Amino acid sequence: MSDVNKFYNISCRDLDILAHSAIPDTDRSHNSSLASSSECEKVALASIQGHIPESVNWHILYNYEYYAKLSIYAHPEKEVFVIRTSSLWEDLDDLELLLGGNMTLGTSMGVVEAHGKGLDMTIRRDSYLKLCCAAIAEFQPFEDFINRAVNLDDSTKRRTIHEAYLKCGVVIVDDLDTSEVAISRWKEQCRDQVQRLGYDKKPRWT
Repeated sequence: MSDVNKFYNISCRDLDILAHSAIPDTDRSHNSSLASSSECEKVALASIQGHIPESVNWHILYNYEYYAKLSIYAHPEKEVFVIRTSSLWEDLDDLELLLGGNMTLGTSMGVVEAHGKGLDMTIRRDSYLKLCCAAIAEFQPFEDFINRAVNLDDSTKRRTIHEAYLKCGVVIVDDLDTSEVAISRWKEQCRDQVQRLGYDKKPRWT
């Protein structure tokens, strides 16, 4: 049986199982319908953190941390341009204009190329929050990419970063200092939670 088939069809069949296997509930009797899979537990957190064979999922392997090491960390003197998935057409048009184009890329807006048709990609809120914590190492390179972007102004950078943490359950308010304290506290809690589970050392996908 291939690693791909084992991972997606037997071990971690959906996003909820993946999330609850990466960070299992302390009380295993809680929410039994989403009980973690013992097979998935062996690979879940390592997979989310990018420690996964390319043959299984190279999208997960080549994450923010991977690209940051090759780009902004290796070449701090280079200019950085970003395109945010949440503002795809706006960023593409702005970047096109910045590079001397005529902002015509947005004419393709609405054209959909479906990948993974038929897959159920819905996820429960509590599972989403677990995935946020499991992917805690991704937030720093994400912030670094955004803060280095020359095609985003300061207010857009701050809003983009805060929106990411807001989706992960961090309380973001108008006061910048208060929000930064909340973000720091959330990061610390997630790191502690992951370390308590014995994942303080980089796990290997098996």
